[in-house]
Amino acid sequence: MNFTFPHPTHWVVTEKTMSLTGNDFVVKDGHGQVVFRGKGKTLSLSDQITLENAHGHPVLGIKKEHMHIHPTYVISTMDGKPLVTCQAKIMTLKPQVKVFKGDSKDLMLRLEGNFTGRNFKFVDATTNANLAFSHEKHSNISGIMFGSDEYVIEVAPHVDSALMMALVMVMDTMQDNNHGKYGWHAPLPSFFPNVTQTFAPSPSMSR
Repeated sequence: MNFTFPHPTHWVVTEKTMSLTGNDFVVKDGHGQVVFRGKGKTLSLSDQITLENAHGHPVLGIKKEHMHIHPTYVISTMDGKPLVTCQAKIMTLKPQVKVFKGDSKDLMLRLEGNFTGRNFKFVDATTNANLAFSHEKHSNISGIMFGSDEYVIEVAPHVDSALMMALVMVMDTMQDNNHGKYGWHAPLPSFFPNVTQTFAPSPSMSR
């Protein structure tokens, strides 16, 4: 299921750092309404997160794969079909994070930017177009008080927002697990200056 819009969209992802799993997330739209939740699996030997819609219906699954040299996560539909594979190569002069189609070696996206500060962009591997941009929310007073990190995500028109949210959760988990090894470059500017700050999710968002 695709969650796309004909205009740029603005989202806020909150990670509940003091949860039992450390991998629980809430995604809100421009109205401050909860649209997605990412729920980490407790007592698991592998990082596992389920992306649910506002009504608690599972949308996507995220799971770390261990039989790889490099940190690797797979995002799948709820019937187990791999959508993308996200892999980070950190033992290089220039760390790389790449997103492949399904479980193939067909490169879809590159992630570029300052991963330590959660300031990075999603770049289409074929066209080099910017598909989404993430940056840490600095005015996060509630996060300081209640133990949470917040990120603002801007998504370009006609790009699957649910997939972008899932990839942001993967990047956050990778960063937490590797204690800041993915940092490079300076913070990036906003790529969608006319991003819609408030909008009503389409009916498909709540199904």
